[in-house]
Amino acid sequence: MKLKTITLICALAWLFLLTSYASFIVGTLTHELTHQRYAIDKQLIEVNYDASGKAYAGAYFKHSHEWVYLNGIIVEVSMIGITTLSVFIIRGYK
Repeated sequence: MKLKTITLICALAWLFLLTSYASFIVGTLTHELTHQRYAIDKQLIEVNYDASGKAYAGAYFKHSHEWVYLNGIIVEVSMIGITTLSVFIIRGYK
């Protein structure tokens, strides 16, 4: 009984950590794609494994950086929320 509990805890921790990491990467990509949408001369988007990124462009149309951050945060929170809900559903079918 204890080994099943330990296995379940490890599986849930792995699932949550993996999804959190993926959500930060996708959120960073969303952030940079929003920058690219406002770019006049878009050249390159860089998204790194440490969830940092940069959009290289010659010039941008005027835009609010808060809006760009909001797009990334919405994606991150949505993915983490969906994962948490999925874990509760899976746990309920025990």
